[in-house]
Order: sequence, then C-alpha cells, then structure tokens
Amino acid sequence: MFNLQAFNKAEKVLFTDYAGYYYREVANSKSRLTIENDYFSKALEKYNFDFKKEYDLSISSIELEKLKAIRFIQRIFYLVYKCSVSKIPFKIKWNYIKGMIFHEKVYELAKNYHEEVIEGKGIYEKILLKIILHKSTLSLLFLTLSIRFFYHPRISETIRNINKLSKK
Repeated sequence: MFNLQAFNKAEKVLFTDYAGYYYREVANSKSRLTIENDYFSKALEKYNFDFKKEYDLSISSIELEKLKAIRFIQRIFYLVYKCSVSKIPFKIKWNYIKGMIFHEKVYELAKNYHEEVIEGKGIYEKILLKIILHKSTLSLLFLTLSIRFFYHPRISETIRNINKLSKK
C-alpha cells in the first residue's frame, strides 16, 4: 500500500533489478502453508480490490487493470511453484493447483494480457502461461510433478541465471 501511495505522488521513480535481502527458508513457517492459508483466494481478493478509489490514484483505469492483471497472473506462477514443492499429499496440492490454473479469472486475464505478463519472464512462466491458455491438464500435471521431483535450490538459481543471460 505504501508503494502505491508513494508512486502516485512521485515525480520520478527508479527501478533496480536487485532484491537487496537474503531470504531464509524456514520449514515450519506459516508463510509456507500456501494451501492452508488459501493464498489464491487472497490474491484474487487483492486483484478485485478497488485501489484507485481507496487510494485516490491518478493512474488511468485501463492502465491500473493491466498492472493488476499482470501482478495477479505472476502471483499464480509463484503459487503453483510453492504448492508443487510443498510437503502435503499430492492429491490435495493437485486439486488446489488445478483450481487456480483453470479458474475463469486466471484464464480471462492470461488471455487478455499474455504478452504483458510474459515480458521478460523465463521458461517456467512461459510454459505455465501456455498451460493456462490451452487449458492443458496433462501438461500441468507434468510440470507439477517435474517441480516436485526435480526441484533443488541450486537448479532454480542456475535457471534464473540462464534466464538473465538470455535476456541480454
């Protein structure tokens, strides 16, 4: 909320491609309980929130809708990954992931803003966007199982570095 208000008042803004913090994974952290906390519903709720009215934003409604859609779909990419690596029974996470990916709002926004959503993104995001747009259950199953069985932090870091190099 602070960023929305600050950016709304700022005359100039500078973005850097640097996170600037170290993130430590804690096995029993409440933030790891993606399904139990129903982060998809929370993301949908944030998408539906009227930021323009609530914060008196000067951005056009069309631009705000586009930015909200991009943020929402990118959040879905993250939630699919978090669910895939979670240590809960596969059937539970599979049903939750399918519910997110094949939700009508996810499809609608991905269809309307697919070019903006995928701009500058890596292989994982491109594959997942195609799965959403083609409503491919089999591809989603393969991706989910691949993440579950082959994920390792070093692999993830290597892929991020390859994606950065391919963008240059």
